[in-house]
Amino acid sequence: PGGEEAEPLLACDLRFAEPDLPVGRPLRTYSSHAGLGALEHARLLEEHGPNECSVPPPDVRALLLRQLLAPMTIVQFATALLWCLDADPGRALMGILSALSFEATAALASYRSALAVHQLFRPPPPLLVLREGAWVRARAQTLVPADVFSLRAGAPVPCDALL
Repeated sequence: PGGEEAEPLLACDLRFAEPDLPVGRPLRTYSSHAGLGALEHARLLEEHGPNECSVPPPDVRALLLRQLLAPMTIVQFATALLWCLDADPGRALMGILSALSFEATAALASYRSALAVHQLFRPPPPLLVLREGAWVRARAQTLVPADVFSLRAGAPVPCDALL
């Protein structure tokens, strides 16, 4: 109320809905599946968007500015100003320097944490996807609901999937 909107942590849409999963059908339905055609894949990619979710890299200046504009920091600066008016510039300088060093340390810690989270999101390696009856190499970002893809033992699963 009356303030800025919070920045989203993730640069993706986090709406979840239960998908219509192709379960309970006869086995021949699954074994005869030829994969998605180009038009159906393009339609689903347009409807659902790319299969990606990323955390933007942090901006150290924005983090520092946010720390410096925090209410407690402003109170510390106001106290230092009052000490200046009380003819105690040494105490005021010490208060300002300690507040600046503390807030810079806190901003640096936030930056390192955000950078570590950003580096966790590495794109998965290309994988084999069944499209129009043939296995083709594709990026995980192009996967859509109803795609059939191949997994190797120990390989990361590049999306939510029905196994």
